[in-house]
Amino acid sequence: MLFCCGFTLHTLFKAHLGQKHWAVRVIFAVILIFLLCWLPYHLVLLTDTLMKTQVIKENCERRSDIGRALDATEILGILHSCLNPLIYAFIGQNFHHGFLKILAMHGLVSKEFLVHHRINSYTSSSVSVSSNL
Repeated sequence: MLFCCGFTLHTLFKAHLGQKHWAVRVIFAVILIFLLCWLPYHLVLLTDTLMKTQVIKENCERRSDIGRALDATEILGILHSCLNPLIYAFIGQNFHHGFLKILAMHGLVSKEFLVHHRINSYTSSSVSVSSNL
């Protein structure tokens, strides 16, 4: 994962794209969420392995604690699969602009806020936001 993200970042920094800061934000968010979800599991798994190889002394209480920790951190790791699509949606520029436009249509965000953040109305060639939402 780090190799692929690193290669993508390297390519983005060499490219002359106007919106590359959004792509960089998405990549860093993906890496951060991945680490927050999977690092605890792998640390507990390492501890479990060290106990099984008797590098760390094992007793019933530690074994029980490690078992519960493995269950909890595995759930956190699997949660990553649910969070990943949300990261792409919420950080993506089209979603961000569309969401702010929906808020503006319902009076939750001012039109001046949209102008300040350079959120223009969608043209016919791009995604349109229904006012029925």
